[in-house]
Amino acid sequence: MRPRRAPRRRALGLVVAVAGIGIVLVVLVAVIAVVVVPRLLGGGSNPAGIDWVSVEGGSYRIGSTDGDPDELNGPRVTLSRFDIARTEVTVAQYRRCVDAGVCSPPGEGNSNCNWNHADRDDHPINCVLWDDARTFASWAGGRLPSESEWEYAARGGESHLYAGSDHLDDVACWERKGIGTCTSGTKHANGYGLVDMSGNVWEWVEDCYSSSYDDLSADGSVHTVASCEERVRRGGCWWGSAEKPGYFRVANRYKAEPAKRSHANGFRIVR
Repeated sequence: MRPRRAPRRRALGLVVAVAGIGIVLVVLVAVIAVVVVPRLLGGGSNPAGIDWVSVEGGSYRIGSTDGDPDELNGPRVTLSRFDIARTEVTVAQYRRCVDAGVCSPPGEGNSNCNWNHADRDDHPINCVLWDDARTFASWAGGRLPSESEWEYAARGGESHLYAGSDHLDDVACWERKGIGTCTSGTKHANGYGLVDMSGNVWEWVEDCYSSSYDDLSADGSVHTVASCEERVRRGGCWWGSAEKPGYFRVANRYKAEPAKRSHANGFRIVR
């Protein structure tokens, strides 16, 4: 009489089942580690849905020869290739970072702050501190641009006074006191396909403000000092008036306290 083998078969089946469950668990852990966690921490491929534009490196002379004193006698800087966001960071993009638990909600101090306005998801985020902008940039896989990168991108390989035109109305959201920002990208793009480099919101950059370009490096790297009380912002904003069109020039520089919220301030990022 042959020996019974059923217990052995059942044991083998149990081993196979346990092994299968183990494989499923390993795959699940791998997916969480490789996909979910990096996206929450900003390491995903594009957690904010940024529309990146590649800008080839090159050389140019930063500033102007006939503008404000702080933009005169700029050095020739040489930049490597970088990517830059086609638009200023929008409310919807910033909300992704807040929902991920990384960014803090921006100020809501007045009706011109776009946060919590259901109809402004495609407007630029504003009322953000400089630190808020840096936190978002890191989460999104980028950083704030150097001042040299910002101006090079704003010029768009062209020689216009503003970012894409010599006529401000063509490219800038401006003269909208009492109305607020515009939907991102409603004006013409510059030569690199970037929109709102003139107008809509002032854009934070990484650099500390200095009253001249004397300490700017020839490689266009960020200018910073140990105690940085003011940061540079660029591009002009929606409430700018015909009295000061110079604010929107690609060479114009403006300073602001990094810890002060304003409905005029937003940002875009590079990588």
